[in-house]
Amino acid sequence: MLINKLQKRWKRSGSIALSLLIMLSLVLSVGCNKNETEPSDEVTTQTSEKATITTPETTPEETEPQVENAGQYSRLNGQPMDEDMVNRRILAVTLDNHPNARPQAGLRQADIVFEMKVEGTYTRYLAFFQSEDPEIVGSIRSARDCFLDRNVEFNTCYAHFGGSYLALQRIEQYQYSDLNGMTNASGAMYRNGDTGKSSPHNVYADVAKLRQQMTDTGEDFDVEFAGYSFNVEPVAPAGGETAEQITIQYASDNQTRYEYDTETGKYFRFKDGVKDIDENDGDPLLVENIIIQKAASYIHPAPLRTIEQIGSGEGFFVSRGKYIPITWEKSTEMGQTYYYTQENDEFVQIKLNPGQTWIQVVDPDTPLSFE
Repeated sequence: MLINKLQKRWKRSGSIALSLLIMLSLVLSVGCNKNETEPSDEVTTQTSEKATITTPETTPEETEPQVENAGQYSRLNGQPMDEDMVNRRILAVTLDNHPNARPQAGLRQADIVFEMKVEGTYTRYLAFFQSEDPEIVGSIRSARDCFLDRNVEFNTCYAHFGGSYLALQRIEQYQYSDLNGMTNASGAMYRNGDTGKSSPHNVYADVAKLRQQMTDTGEDFDVEFAGYSFNVEPVAPAGGETAEQITIQYASDNQTRYEYDTETGKYFRFKDGVKDIDENDGDPLLVENIIIQKAASYIHPAPLRTIEQIGSGEGFFVSRGKYIPITWEKSTEMGQTYYYTQENDEFVQIKLNPGQTWIQVVDPDTPLSFE
């Protein structure tokens, strides 16, 4: 960064008027001339420091900034937010996706939601809340190792109700911040008998109490993270093909589908043929960005599922009625997953559109269709 240089030079000038009849008078005028170099107007963008992987020669002049002041925009959803909230610690929650647990409460306020396979043919959700909190969230289920892989990328505080022995061992071993409804967060989580759902699909949480628990235990602190790159205004992916309906067949009895709404420019979401709504208010989910990330999974140790999320692979990015092929990379256990598209001979980080993003983690051979 440039350092301000302040130089002051004083000049004296005088004028002498002579008169043949009166005494000599001297008028001295003093002027100040300040020569100051202003600090550079450095533009901070929402693009992370790992914006490209093949163009180290790229200069700031060659990369168009995406926002004028990233300090006023969320790095999770690209929307304006108060500057003092930008580094607010993310509350992450495991949500049940069993048919008996739907609809879930609080999903409309999530910045990012992951869907991943767990045991059998089922999937579960991992929702990130930073820019906005719902009043109630649920139903909450147990921790899994695959969710920890994504939590550590953002140093979240992870809310769950119990967990697999592998996930609980990992949380204990590395002292990850967590809110476990079976132990230290029992005061914030409860069985909700008003939903008509039966155990184990009826655990909910008062989010204000979860946040208060974070404060009481010293876990509610600001966290810096890279986040994602965003367009200022929403645009379809350049060169994309039609994606007005996307179908992901996790299993014969487990389907996720998105349908494009031309009126809003977003996607309605369907699970097993039923439109997803938020249980809190009955409104449908509206999704701006869909990332389909192909990552191999297998049962180990039985009956738990392992998903290979460290490394690299392929996928698709969908937004505004179009889709493009992408690649992904997560180089270390603690590192963030980045998504890239090819532009000419370069691979550059994709730019999301402002709004909610769903990341669909699928096996490489999962049946997909774009219409």
